[in-house]
Amino acid sequence: MLLDYLCLPLHPSHTLFLLVTTHKKQKQATEQKKEAFRKYLESAGVIDSLTKVLVSLYEEPDKPATAIDFLKANLGGPTPAEFEALTEEKNALAQELETCKKELAEAQARLEAADGAGEEPAAPAE
Repeated sequence: MLLDYLCLPLHPSHTLFLLVTTHKKQKQATEQKKEAFRKYLESAGVIDSLTKVLVSLYEEPDKPATAIDFLKANLGGPTPAEFEALTEEKNALAQELETCKKELAEAQARLEAADGAGEEPAAPAE
């Protein structure tokens, strides 16, 4: 019975009414999502940070060649050169850590060997 009702052809004005109503509901849902996202950005401080950086770019007397690099630098992100330097430093520290771990393992092995033999541990060779 309900199926019969749904299968009845609609008058063109009813079809238009249904389309407009559906469109309004979709638009309201979209507006609610936008508003929720805006509130999220505002509460997280993103809007304030972006506004400050854009104002500083606007007030900059000598506009940079690439505005995106200016924004990145003023939002606190590292420049490509700084990022490369930090990556190199991280790799060097990781290598140093591995060296220290090996030295520690060797020292522990010497200590265990000395304890097992009842001797004083030998001084590490430098």
